Amino acid sequence: MNSKVKKSDLSSTIILLCVLVILALAYFVINPVINKIKDLNIQISAKTTEVQALQNKFSALEQLKVKFSQSSEEVKKLGLAIPTANDMPEILTQLENMAQKNGLKVSTISPAKDSKKGVEALNIGLEGEYPSLVNFISQTEKNIRLIDIRSISLATAEKDGKTITSFTLGLEMLKAKDSNE
Repeated sequence: MNSKVKKSDLSSTIILLCVLVILALAYFVINPVINKIKDLNIQISAKTTEVQALQNKFSALEQLKVKFSQSSEEVKKLGLAIPTANDMPEILTQLENMAQKNGLKVSTISPAKDSKKGVEALNIGLEGEYPSLVNFISQTEKNIRLIDIRSISLATAEKDGKTITSFTLGLEMLKAKDSNE
């Protein structure tokens, strides 16, 4: 009987050792793997959130790109409305053409003495009929370039038996900064 007890003790001890080895394996091998998997899941979740935030930023940038391309025409119009000093010959030609279209003759164009920074001021002398002047002023108001009429003076004179009406307009228009200012 003693040998049966020893066999039973031996098998109990072996079973106990196997259980301890399994528990030790679970603690030292399987537990770190499980913890590593949990950490990786947390990292995946953080990266997924980061990817979503980057996709949102990319989408916002795409929308801004579309808006920018749509507003480029408006930017061009703004560039026309606010000229630089280099555009002044073109503006003077435009004023002269507007005067001719309205039946006025340009007698003089000269820079005004009281120009402010960022404003181009000039005086334009015109000859013609009063209704033509009204049409010229109306066309000036509708022009894309922002032109303010600051003063108007009228004078009449006799020339070769005809009454000639002369107008002098004081004009101001915004001017974009030059790159060297």
